[in-house]
Amino acid sequence: YLMGGCVIYTRKARRSLLGLSRKEAAQRGATEDYALLAAEAIREELGTTWGLAESGTTGPANNAYGDAPGFACFAISGPLNRVMTFENEEDDREANMWAFAEAALELLEETVKEFSGLLTIYGIPNCDSCRKAMKWLDTHEIEYKFHNFRKDGLPATTLNHWINDFGWENLVNRRSTSWKQLPEAMRTNVNPVSASSLIMANPTLVKRPVLEYGEYRWVGFGEEEKQVLRDLGL
Repeated sequence: YLMGGCVIYTRKARRSLLGLSRKEAAQRGATEDYALLAAEAIREELGTTWGLAESGTTGPANNAYGDAPGFACFAISGPLNRVMTFENEEDDREANMWAFAEAALELLEETVKEFSGLLTIYGIPNCDSCRKAMKWLDTHEIEYKFHNFRKDGLPATTLNHWINDFGWENLVNRRSTSWKQLPEAMRTNVNPVSASSLIMANPTLVKRPVLEYGEYRWVGFGEEEKQVLRDLGL
């Protein structure tokens, strides 16, 4: 849902409303770089998942930089950043306002949909295996999203898919400290049903990382998993 927004026409307003430094506020507007800077600032100021910004010229005259009416730069900041430049060569101010709003919302919709279809890594930030997997993905320029299940937990439907696909025995790290700290009676009486409740209460029991891409799911990240990602064209 919408948290808020602002309309800015001066550098003073950039500093006051976006919390930008003097150097940042002096940056040329109507560029993709500035739009992204503004979107990031809006997201941080409001504490939202996504931030959206537009900087351009609605008309009827050129802006201070000489950009013609109908020119605008848009940016989305969030789990996934995207920028776009829009031009329609129209000088109708109101029509451009509507056109800019439509273009901005379309970019937001596309970005959110793209993010929902990204490769997902489930794990915890300080896990060496997770860090190695993310480093490999970064090196190969594969976009992904990270789900910290220590902080955010695990959806029951997701966990049940994992148990059905892998079996709880292959999903739980029985060499982990989390497993060893469980009462012995609990460890010796695990079954597929009790495993779900057990992992929901103790998500760090899961072997890390778990990766999901569409209908594909993997536990761990080695050469086999890397090859599958290559074969999928990621």
